[in-house]
Amino acid sequence: KAMSVLADAASGLTVAAIPLLYFTIGLETWHLFALVFLGALLDGPGTTARFSMLPDLAESAGMALERATSII
Repeated sequence: KAMSVLADAASGLTVAAIPLLYFTIGLETWHLFALVFLGALLDGPGTTARFSMLPDLAESAGMALERATSII
């Protein structure tokens, strides 16, 4: 759970940095590429962490794992 929150927060910061840089010091192409790369790099661990929580969430909800997976 902590990894999911941390990865989403860090990815969100990279997205928020794009307009912040643009309106303050200017956004160069390499800045944009670096921020997009970092955001995409952080999405993988966050997605994996969310999917790893699915069996526990399905059990807590009293739902079959197959149904919970199909909802996603």
